[in-house]
Amino acid sequence: MYLYKMKETISTYPKTKEEAVKRILSILTEESKETIKNTPEEKLILFHFSLGMFIRNELGLWKGGNKELSEDCCDEPSYYYDPDHVSGIIIDAIWERLKDNRAYKKIQ
Repeated sequence: MYLYKMKETISTYPKTKEEAVKRILSILTEESKETIKNTPEEKLILFHFSLGMFIRNELGLWKGGNKELSEDCCDEPSYYYDPDHVSGIIIDAIWERLKDNRAYKKIQ
């Protein structure tokens, strides 16, 4: 499964979870969207080393490089700079968006 359309890099970091979700959905392949959508919520951790790694690397989550996004994703201050936690929140939000049929039709 190809995760995204091509080896794209993100030139400017999204500052909110909503921006991050939109950006990631815009580069995921249709096959990847369907795979994520059909994955049970308790199995989303399986994307940690694929989609999660892409999110951590391309959205500037390492070493506090995108504090605005981290702060928007996390209510607990102790998690602000945990890229694994933030990427998991974004994956959950992507999954929720894909499960919402009305929102899914808008992004196709």
